Amino acid sequence: MKFIDDEHEKFLDEKSFILLKNKKTDVYYKSIVYTLGICETTRSNFDKIFSIEKGEINIDSINYAFQTGTSEKVTRMAFSLWNRCNYDSDKDKKEKYQYIIIQVKYFVVVMLHTL
Repeated sequence: MKFIDDEHEKFLDEKSFILLKNKKTDVYYKSIVYTLGICETTRSNFDKIFSIEKGEINIDSINYAFQTGTSEKVTRMAFSLWNRCNYDSDKDKKEKYQYIIIQVKYFVVVMLHTL
């Protein structure tokens, strides 16, 4: 598995333990944890974005003050993987998807683990 940095790998290890403890080990849970772990901002605010225990995304978290341009894109990708929904805003889509292309090697890992 590829990681963007050591913190990403550590985050996934920590959350994987919680997933196992809560018997939430399917590919959807693993994918959202992996994806939200890519960015430091989404790692730090994981519980505001997603509840492992409830299995719910917090759609409103897209608009929270902690979101940066990068974290918003990571959050949108994670939401899309979770329930196939597209949470687009009026922002320039070209800019949004350029980040995803740059980070494609990490997102491809997520996609491969969902197959």
